[in-house]
Amino acid sequence: MTDISFLFDFTRVDTFIEQLNLTYKLSEMDGDENNPQFQLVFCSDSPNNISDCLTSGGALNSDVTIAPTSTPNVDASIDCSLKWENNTISLGNEVIWSIGNNAVPLKAVFIRHKTSGYVMAYCIHITEFTVTNQIVFDEGTVFWRFVDE
Repeated sequence: MTDISFLFDFTRVDTFIEQLNLTYKLSEMDGDENNPQFQLVFCSDSPNNISDCLTSGGALNSDVTIAPTSTPNVDASIDCSLKWENNTISLGNEVIWSIGNNAVPLKAVFIRHKTSGYVMAYCIHITEFTVTNQIVFDEGTVFWRFVDE
């Protein structure tokens, strides 16, 4: 089997800063993989515009289809921890989405707060592509770096 890399370029939602410490807390970004407060949500279909994907409260709406898997009882919403350190938000643990042997379409990946469902960031591809076996996001993957200009 050959490993293939895919580019996932995440964008923060417009209300990311306004919802900080309201809908999700910076203190929850402690990198504790034993108490994950966030999720990566893999979706097989979604509108191309983020505003068409979210409810008025910032959660995923019914226009977004969470990806199916061929493995029974395996969800495409994978718990993860985020880590805030040196003005950077990164992944606090390795995330593996085990898909199974069947090919699954993938269109978008969302980062959301596990309790509130608030979507913090997204990566929506213009067209879906097919994935098999598993997708791995390595621990320490940097999502954003904040720079004071």
